[in-house]
Amino acid sequence: WKLRPSKPDHCSDYMLCSPSRCVDGHNEDNGVNSINRTFVLDAQLGGPETRFLAFVYMGELPSGAFGVNARGLGFSLNWVGPPPAAAPGLGRGFISRSFLDAKSLDEGLSQATRKGQAGGHNIQFFDFCSRSIHNVEVAQNRSVVKAIGSEPFFHANQYQTLVVLHEHFGNSSVHRLARARELPKPGTPEEILRILGDQHDRDYPIFHDELSHKRGEKSDWTLA
Repeated sequence: WKLRPSKPDHCSDYMLCSPSRCVDGHNEDNGVNSINRTFVLDAQLGGPETRFLAFVYMGELPSGAFGVNARGLGFSLNWVGPPPAAAPGLGRGFISRSFLDAKSLDEGLSQATRKGQAGGHNIQFFDFCSRSIHNVEVAQNRSVVKAIGSEPFFHANQYQTLVVLHEHFGNSSVHRLARARELPKPGTPEEILRILGDQHDRDYPIFHDELSHKRGEKSDWTLA
């Protein structure tokens, strides 16, 4: 294995929550160094109400990717790049770990938007009990919560609801967002999956695999 520098090209989500269905599709993207270095954790730290499932990168807290707990709260994460914090703060890995212990959507939102964070993150919350999806963007002490409705919403690795000056992002997110705008908006899970599997852009496709890399793509790998 040859270690390579990390790039801000991680993950895509497409979501909608209409009167007939709530659905989110997530591509978990990361660098070649993470291939075969992930696992699904099924843990229970006490009574049955503490059980959770999480996709985990080896050596990291659960979860920097996605997970769901026994109380019916799930989430997925997208990297975003706010400028460095002016002072030390709470790391995003500890924030996302707390979601697996959250007893409700309100508690998850409170943890996601708490003050004193060192960086930022994008979170999709799925409340399976009250049937809702919320998109959250955070940059240190600022945040925006967007309730997802019938209008499909695509997120890659750029702030879209929160204005963040001097944010850092890569060519991959620019290309993925542009490609999603070119395609018809989805209305079904199958249509969301087709878009998340799109490889029309040879340089920076939405879906990354051996085929896209053989064609010369310049981005990461879709792990899950």
